[in-house]
Amino acid sequence: MIDHIYQYVLYGWSPFLLPYLKKVELSTRRNSLIISLPINTYEQYSHIKHSIIKHVCHLKELIALLSYTPLLTHLTCLELSKQYQDIQRIESIMIPNLTRMTLNMCCIQFDEFEVFIEKICKQLRILNIDKIQDVDYLNAIRWEQFISKHMLYLRIFKLEYDEYHYQPLELTSYHSQLNQFTSSFSINRGWFFQIAADIDY
Repeated sequence: MIDHIYQYVLYGWSPFLLPYLKKVELSTRRNSLIISLPINTYEQYSHIKHSIIKHVCHLKELIALLSYTPLLTHLTCLELSKQYQDIQRIESIMIPNLTRMTLNMCCIQFDEFEVFIEKICKQLRILNIDKIQDVDYLNAIRWEQFISKHMLYLRIFKLEYDEYHYQPLELTSYHSQLNQFTSSFSINRGWFFQIAADIDY
């Protein structure tokens, strides 16, 4: 179980370090797991290349886990959540081979997401974010500026925003920004923009 794996990591040994282990799935019986996992300071590292985290993972916890897996190429996380820490104070770690990341649900603010990418995985080629809660993620101009500066290798980008209404839908300022995703920036990269509305009162 995941609880035992975390204990091994804390005591300086982990199944993560087994040389033949290339893929790992982490899960817990609880909905989330809040622990104080230190950043890896050992010279031994994992050979894991594909990690699937099947529980709610707090941002600080995820960064600590990544410090044990510098050879990681694929990361999937059920839900990335905030744990009320100053992400600016979290040190950068090098995961040079991490090129594909999927977040089934992203519950951190866009500001924090930007810092996370800058510190950990600027070399991403494929980024899938299936569900977001912060409307700042819908700012296409901000995405263009960030990708142009910090995600130069990005080739495939999927972003899904779910919005639930229990009253008649009223268009807001951020709805009007959605057309900006059809700019020449996206077209030149061969990206397409799709919006679907399924409203059931």
